[in-house]
Amino acid sequence: MTDPWAAGSADEVATAAADLGATATQELDAFPWVITGTADGAGWSLRERSGLYEIHLERDDGAERVLLRTGGDVDLPSPTAAVRLAVATVRTHLRQAACTHTGAPVEAAWCPWCGTPISDPALPRDPDPAPLPDGATVHQSAQWLLGRHPHMARLIESLSGTVEIVDGEPELDLEALAAALVAFEAWQLDTLLDQATTKPEAADHLAMLSKSALTQLRMLATLSYAGTRTGPLVSEVAEDLDNLGRAVAADWVRIIQAAIG
Repeated sequence: MTDPWAAGSADEVATAAADLGATATQELDAFPWVITGTADGAGWSLRERSGLYEIHLERDDGAERVLLRTGGDVDLPSPTAAVRLAVATVRTHLRQAACTHTGAPVEAAWCPWCGTPISDPALPRDPDPAPLPDGATVHQSAQWLLGRHPHMARLIESLSGTVEIVDGEPELDLEALAAALVAFEAWQLDTLLDQATTKPEAADHLAMLSKSALTQLRMLATLSYAGTRTGPLVSEVAEDLDNLGRAVAADWVRIIQAAIG
């Protein structure tokens, strides 16, 4: 990198930060080279020595500072570049910490607002999803969905009459699932309103499921003949979905799109 201790480097650091709406001060000009500053109310520091640097989030509450990035001086060709890298690193961290990923497409690998992985980056991507069965009805496609995502069978295996294993494959009674969910949601509403009502058989099991699990079951149940075909709006429920749920939602959208073709 350009020698940070060259004449004018401290002014260059301060100017580069001001151009970004941040602050920066060159604290030490060599061995190590240290600049500190603030961005959006958060303190930060960059320390470079012997060709290696670290960028930290500095805490003002007495807690240990947070290491955000390390690298080599190839990333720091000039004091201005160093400041821009530090401020970008800090602001990316702050955006990711605050983002709820609301409205991110269910099939997205990364949140479009903050860049955080929203599907498990350790899992392989599915570059060529299994095709929907040719000429399948929506009801038959639901069986395909269950085969694509076997964890859903485990979600509903305790719901009486909804799933059974035939020749080693899960067979789904969508109408029974839809009826169980409708009864459960009606019972929840009656309970909220302090109205006496009979507790559904599936209530204890469904009450233990996460928001993501219940949303997945709702999507599956909307494919029943008895259920509505509109289903939950994915943009409204995506924030309730975990990684498995987002994969289910992506395939559920494919089924709906094929059905309205």
